[in-house]
Amino acid sequence: MIPDFSTLRPRFIELLVKSGNFSGAEQREAVLKMFSAQGYEWSFLCPMNREKRALLVPSSWSMTPLLLSDHFAELVVWDPEPRRAELLRNFYTSLDLRVHVIADSLRCLADRSERYSVVALEDSLATSTSGLHDDIVKCIVRLLEPDGQCCVVTANRLGVSRLRSSELNWGQRLTQLMEYRQSLPTVDGLRRRIRNASLATQRSYFFYPDHREPREILGWNRALPSRFSSGFFRWLDRIGLLARVHDGFMVVAGHEQLAPSFVEQLMICLGEELGLKAVPKVDQCRVQRTGVLLFFTDLADEGTGVLRVPLRQEGVTRIESSRRVMALLAERAPQICSVAPEQLAAGELLDRPYTLERKITGVTAAEIIGKSGTAVHVLEGALQFLCALGKVHTVVRQIDDRFLADHIKPVFSLLRQHHQQLSSDFHEVETALIRNTAGHEIPLIWRHGDFNVNNVLFHPTNIDVAGVVDWEEGRALGLPLQDLLHFILSVHRQRHGWSIGQAVIRALEGRLLDIDEQSAIERYCDKLALSQALFVPLLVMHWAEHACSLSKKAGSLLTQKWLEENLFMPLDKIRCLVQ
Repeated sequence: MIPDFSTLRPRFIELLVKSGNFSGAEQREAVLKMFSAQGYEWSFLCPMNREKRALLVPSSWSMTPLLLSDHFAELVVWDPEPRRAELLRNFYTSLDLRVHVIADSLRCLADRSERYSVVALEDSLATSTSGLHDDIVKCIVRLLEPDGQCCVVTANRLGVSRLRSSELNWGQRLTQLMEYRQSLPTVDGLRRRIRNASLATQRSYFFYPDHREPREILGWNRALPSRFSSGFFRWLDRIGLLARVHDGFMVVAGHEQLAPSFVEQLMICLGEELGLKAVPKVDQCRVQRTGVLLFFTDLADEGTGVLRVPLRQEGVTRIESSRRVMALLAERAPQICSVAPEQLAAGELLDRPYTLERKITGVTAAEIIGKSGTAVHVLEGALQFLCALGKVHTVVRQIDDRFLADHIKPVFSLLRQHHQQLSSDFHEVETALIRNTAGHEIPLIWRHGDFNVNNVLFHPTNIDVAGVVDWEEGRALGLPLQDLLHFILSVHRQRHGWSIGQAVIRALEGRLLDIDEQSAIERYCDKLALSQALFVPLLVMHWAEHACSLSKKAGSLLTQKWLEENLFMPLDKIRCLVQ
């Protein structure tokens, strides 16, 4: 079952506030970690055996116990932090789950007579800089049944995405990280730059049924690899960046194969549906922030596929939206559909929807914009694609009351709803937009919705667009110029580590666009017969839509710093411009 966030999250927040044991910052951290996409993949990957008992050792806040509670006859959670253990115990009890939270030491737990078919350590070893301690290993061995299975998640702080096969060239990533020396980044900017440089890759999953204990699984002797405990990581920890580059991989090992997991069953079904000679193999797994689990699969003679499985209702909605968009594109614009992912299969297994697409071969714009002489070609390729997309389905509308009710007023209404203290400021901006655009004609066009440097792929040799992915936010009749603005802003955010608000402020001040970008916008407007007088109003709408989307998703959990950078400062700048 897909968890129902609409009921779980408010209940958890209520318990958290009523406990009185956590500060505001601790409460925000708890909710963000409990309801992030990371961790939900366990329910798809972990074998199910309702006759067995399992022990889970999570790190910090984790929703994994909730997701695995129906996989076993009993799930025991070990959490040595008393405040957290008490709150989680109350939370699981309120949900009537058979989840027991224990706060004793791991050694005391091992001294008991209970044994488990599965012992899972989720990120719990990642904080150890001195190695995998012998007493931890001994406790795990004692806790396992003779035919038990051990699951481990551990540090992947340099984004090493493979344990045994190919290695990520992180030296190139560090070069990319320092590519742009013209701007000295802030700490937040450095965090974004680390993330954008792909140092913080997400978990990768590998299944090895031939290892028996954590030390063997990880290929270690007594200590972590030396590069994980160097002064570099201690320095990152001191300035608060370690969380940004820390991630993990999970290795599942056991004496015997348990019942197939959901993913293993799905691979068998897909092999039969596609008529493949062999069952597809999972090479890698990633979790998208949108709540979709991606499996990169080896389809043998059919190449490589991307299997999408939603982890929560938001992901289900996005997958269904993508399927509708792809169907319409195939019908109306085969030339556009030719660079979109080809759908190979779609359906449901155990009430869980999935889609399988052919993986597009190419290099993302984010990977090549830093190379000398390529940025202008990338921009040109993106422009040509967007001009073609804009011609797929165009309806020219006059900006009248009906247009405002459909495209402008709902955005500002939601912003006022989420930020009531700024209601008069939003009303002022909305009024000015209406006054400055009324009577203009504007083409409503097909929008991609998330046209950024990570979703546009190019051929590695001729810098032509090879593919465009992630069409979940596509729509047939949307505001023009938004995709091109989103792409250009994402280029600058990639280079400088800016937030969306910082980039928009520079654009409003005329300090963002270079000559090539200005030319691209002018040519785009000419192609679509769009008045350039609408550039600033459409830029303001781009900011407003982004702020509205984040406000709906994060709500009261938005930090003061995020609000300052992305809401308060841009709003002040916009009010000065429109007065």
